[in-house]
Amino acid sequence: MWLKGSSAPAHLDGSLPGDFGFDPLGLGTDPERLKWFADAEINNGRWAMLGVTGIAGQEALGLNNGGHWFDVAKIGAEGPWNISPISLLPIQFGIMSVIELNRYNAFNGKSDEVGNFSSLFPLDPMNMDSPSMRFKEVKHARLAMLAFVGCFAQYCATGAGPFENVAAHVSNPFGATIFSTLSHLGEA
Repeated sequence: MWLKGSSAPAHLDGSLPGDFGFDPLGLGTDPERLKWFADAEINNGRWAMLGVTGIAGQEALGLNNGGHWFDVAKIGAEGPWNISPISLLPIQFGIMSVIELNRYNAFNGKSDEVGNFSSLFPLDPMNMDSPSMRFKEVKHARLAMLAFVGCFAQYCATGAGPFENVAAHVSNPFGATIFSTLSHLGEA
């Protein structure tokens, strides 16, 4: 349970990974919508895990050429690679169409279970399809979605990446805080 002493709604029976009985608005009362929401949560969470890893990775490895993660398309176009974002569209379209077609077929019952890509990758030596791994994936996906929102909000408020903000806070713990940032938002 998400709150001690509370009871789960009837439609949340614990069968979904990461089901803690939290649905205060009753959005998942329809079984098809609940299935769609679970699929959307895991897919958006997977993209968030990739995004947060990319944000942290490029900043930690210094791959940003003086820019920030927010400007990555501009850095690719103007940087040493001279790659136009338009030239990446066919590659992205091809990859995304395979993934989305598999997801659509799974949701309509034509292939694997929703969120499962075993038809594309049939080998599973690490037992990634186990209930405990599915629970861990949902848990990490939710954390990554919050982390991405945090990275986005930090960049909008400070114009700096997450590591720069942590370094500023560590060097001045009482001067570089959320409160000092919010108090100076209107300036500049």
